[in-house]
Amino acid sequence: MNSEPSTGPYQEQYTKHRAMLESIRNREWGLLIDNELRPAASGGTFTTVDPATELPLAEVADGGSDDIDAAFRSGLKGFETWRRYSPQGRASAVRELAAAIRENSDELGLLDALDGGSPV
Repeated sequence: MNSEPSTGPYQEQYTKHRAMLESIRNREWGLLIDNELRPAASGGTFTTVDPATELPLAEVADGGSDDIDAAFRSGLKGFETWRRYSPQGRASAVRELAAAIRENSDELGLLDALDGGSPV
């Protein structure tokens, strides 16, 4: 995958995010099923493209019907666990999720901006 930023008008904005961008581009992006990242059952992947530069952003798992079935079964199992949580337990779980989002907010924000074609 070509990891060099465009020489177009956004090059300067990309420079300050180069290390994080390389981390995003070089990571294996799997499907989150049963609380683990895994490749697509078919082994297939596809390339997402940064619309602002038309450069590849990341190679991601190309989920299919087997992955949908696995995710659905996982969701049913997760719901059975979640419904037994007390309100305090649910609040605690949501606070943990919020903390993880805050901890990774720079990377999540960059990924979201690039995926949507916003210059950074």
